[in-house]
Amino acid sequence: RQNYIDGFRKLLNLPKHIIPISLIPMGYPDQEIEKPDRFKKDRIHYNSF
Repeated sequence: RQNYIDGFRKLLNLPKHIIPISLIPMGYPDQEIEKPDRFKKDRIHYNSF
């Protein structure tokens, strides 16, 4: 865990008294990743449960 904190501090040029809790990445991916097909026909119900 300390390695992550130190890495974030160095990456973001944070002072020692600031403790990064989380990092939210934003932007576009370098490459498109194929998304898995998660459709499950047995979970579809018509007029019943």
